[in-house]
Amino acid sequence: MKKKIFVITWLIIIIWIISLIIFIMINHNNKSNVKIVDTKKGIVIDANKNSLTIYTYDRNSGTTEVIPYAKEGNIGFKRGQEVEAYYTMEKIGRIPTQTVSKIKIKKQKSKIKIPDSELRKLYYKKQNVSVTVENLTPTGIKYNIIDKNDLPYKYGNGLTYKIFKRTKISENEERYKELTHVDMSWIETIKSSTNIDKHTFERIYDWTKYYGALEEGEYKLDIFTKYLIKIEFKVEESGKTELIKIHI
Repeated sequence: MKKKIFVITWLIIIIWIISLIIFIMINHNNKSNVKIVDTKKGIVIDANKNSLTIYTYDRNSGTTEVIPYAKEGNIGFKRGQEVEAYYTMEKIGRIPTQTVSKIKIKKQKSKIKIPDSELRKLYYKKQNVSVTVENLTPTGIKYNIIDKNDLPYKYGNGLTYKIFKRTKISENEERYKELTHVDMSWIETIKSSTNIDKHTFERIYDWTKYYGALEEGEYKLDIFTKYLIKIEFKVEESGKTELIKIHI
């Protein structure tokens, strides 16, 4: 009986040793197929559900990139942290595949400031922008751009614009046709450009020397900024104007 127990015990030990050897060999083989081929340093902008948005940079410039999480997922990433991602080339069968194997947090707070232009790419929303017309005449317009984004777009002083008139093309078709005008290169068409506060931008245009006084009809003013602002309005024979609608 004792001999039988002795034999069974040794069999169990031998099986355990063989299993351990096989495990080590498989693990070693897997590691031999994994090699760090690239690293990427950056500053966290946003931690998403399945990926990390970082601002990568060098001495001359930077850019925004999205990288997938490593297997450990989100380990407590927050905006402003400096991180480093490690890429490995894993051989799956005969196909080499580059993956993110690990992302380390190097600093909890980076001294490098993420440019506003890069933050706008992620957080700027056009639906937070509206336009109000304060005054409209046949010779000009006063309007406000209200940009409620945390980082409003930088609206330049010289926003380019064009005026179109609704014109009958055929018996059953009308469309807006650009008005002819004199050369704008030497004419000051913007009478006033004022940033009232961080989120409100006032612009006053006087197109008297550019288009002259608009005659009776329906018009569309296209203002070219980060997006196209369209202001449709009507001029009556008396010179009275009526705002029709605003598109952004």
